[in-house]
Amino acid sequence: MIRNDTASDARFWKIEPKAALYPRYKDIDAFRMFRFYRVVLKWFLVFYKNLQKVNTKVPLLLLKDISDTREFFPKDIPILLTKYPTSNNLDVQTIAANKDYLYAAVFLHFTENILEAQHHKPDRQKQSEASDWFEKEVELNIKDFAVPTLHIKDVQFPVLGPIAKLEEDFLELYSRAMSHHLGMRTRIY
Repeated sequence: MIRNDTASDARFWKIEPKAALYPRYKDIDAFRMFRFYRVVLKWFLVFYKNLQKVNTKVPLLLLKDISDTREFFPKDIPILLTKYPTSNNLDVQTIAANKDYLYAAVFLHFTENILEAQHHKPDRQKQSEASDWFEKEVELNIKDFAVPTLHIKDVQFPVLGPIAKLEEDFLELYSRAMSHHLGMRTRIY
């Protein structure tokens, strides 16, 4: 695969091992494989199209402070994007606030989806549908790019925590889940 942005590639490959260690992956290949799991693909596009370069501090504080997350963060992506638009025809403060709320929602639902998927039998049909949808939606400008075929029974899930012996706050599970997006901030392939 030919890449035309070597500086960006260098930054990506430099942070990838750190991003993989945080959710307790012992094998970088398992981390790389999980990035193409259907749950990751679903929420990555929301992140990629709307939340590049958004700091995680405010979204995490929102999750900590909001008791009724269902009211603020609908699970349905189109409804969520309608509730928190990020288009340039809004004022700067509204866009920033909407991005913070949208990022908090991505944190929340992405994490929930990982936890739910860990307790369900792997679904090849859903994986195939997610891969096809992702390939159509994403504009990576990579000739002949296709989501790799996963042997979904071999997918290793991240350890999200919070880890009691480390006395972690409950927000760590969101941070660990989002390490996949950190690992893909500039590249998914």
